[in-house]
Amino acid sequence: MMNPLQIQQAIAGGIAAIAVILAVVLGAIGGTWPGKLTPADPAVTPAAVTAQSAAMENEQAVKLTDYEKVDEDTVRVFFPTGNPQCFGYRAEVTESTTSIKVKVMEGTVAGAPEVCTLIAGAGYLDVDLAAPIGARLILPA
Repeated sequence: MMNPLQIQQAIAGGIAAIAVILAVVLGAIGGTWPGKLTPADPAVTPAAVTAQSAAMENEQAVKLTDYEKVDEDTVRVFFPTGNPQCFGYRAEVTESTTSIKVKVMEGTVAGAPEVCTLIAGAGYLDVDLAAPIGARLILPA
């Protein structure tokens, strides 16, 4: 049985997913992710900028919606977000000579209130790379 926070997280995730789907359908977020990322529309600004969170509980992977190259050593990944008082995010990256695989984890932050307001948004994380992007593909992990 799910506790109240897990129910709220599930609802928030569903609302965020619907918001992202509507944004993509309406053209608010550029690009798609059909097995590989396509660059984001530079004219689109995400609703929220998300800093990486260190200590989180109940972590789960978030579906990424887009990416853009910030510079040769940094990639920016976009994803749906929830209430920042309740949820944090961190990126995991795996690099090879041919690809860069990125995964964003969402979790409950330390000190989160017992009851969280449902807030859906779009956020991003900048991911620093060990080697320049070059010709490597950027893929969801």
